[in-house]
Amino acid sequence: MGRGGGAYANMEFPFKMGLGGPFGDGKQWFPWIHLEDASSMYTWAMENKKVEGPLNAVSPNCVSNAGFVTALAGAMWRPAIFAVPAFALKLIGKERAPMLLEGQHVIPAKAVDFGFN
Repeated sequence: MGRGGGAYANMEFPFKMGLGGPFGDGKQWFPWIHLEDASSMYTWAMENKKVEGPLNAVSPNCVSNAGFVTALAGAMWRPAIFAVPAFALKLIGKERAPMLLEGQHVIPAKAVDFGFN
């Protein structure tokens, strides 16, 4: 997440217009990370000789999609009442729809185990 890129760039306009809301029922996990945190993790991993292999660059506090959009709407002082129906996501983006509607509970376990915070 960060201004001008990532998922935020796609979500910003509808939320600014007061039209933001969860994807489908909003119960699916929605892993996220701020751009600065991802950058810090990558820098830390390159400087830490013990770290090998892939890392999950996500927040350790995985939330539901509904929880995420509620927090985003609150930060933007906008409502989050208009859910994006699952069928609409499937029509618009057949490849991305499963990712947005099913979600994954991803945590940065390996990075935390190696001492990243």
